[in-house]
Amino acid sequence: KNENEKFGGDENVNYRNFKQRFEAVSEIDGADPLDVLNELGRWVKNAPKRLVDAHVGSAKPKKALKEVWKQLDMYYDSQVQTASERINSREGKDKQG
Repeated sequence: KNENEKFGGDENVNYRNFKQRFEAVSEIDGADPLDVLNELGRWVKNAPKRLVDAHVGSAKPKKALKEVWKQLDMYYDSQVQTASERINSREGKDKQG
């Protein structure tokens, strides 16, 4: 992944789209949770990268992977705007300017 495609918690990459793309390529029968966790580290940057890196050395990678997704979902899934919310936000800015 190049830096522009990585999820970094900003508006450049939509969290839900990132998660769906990652799960589509990582949900392989028999995939080692540690390998999935390491691969996830290649798909993120900034604060999400620090979160993943903090769990990479876990003795229980399956549990660590679940915890990473739980924390990412808790913080970033609530910040995702729908298309109509983005349009309304832009219209409000246009009226002010």
